[in-house]
Amino acid sequence: MNGKVSEEDWIERIKSAYVSSDHQLAHQLIERALEETDSSPRLLEIAGMMAFERKQYAKATKLIEAAMFEIPLSMSGRMT
Repeated sequence: MNGKVSEEDWIERIKSAYVSSDHQLAHQLIERALEETDSSPRLLEIAGMMAFERKQYAKATKLIEAAMFEIPLSMSGRMT
């Protein structure tokens, strides 16, 4: 076992922190996840939605646009 965290595990960890209202932890996790997954498109989309909620609109746009060139966005991503 290589000890690498899967994209799905990152998503679950981030979601758990976010749902628990630990937004600081969720932000730390998304930054680490993007680094460790070489900016996975799904994680870019999530990071964009999180940036949008923090009113970081330019960053949100950049992240979501980067994701949309790689994968079809979720409904939430498209609405953001």
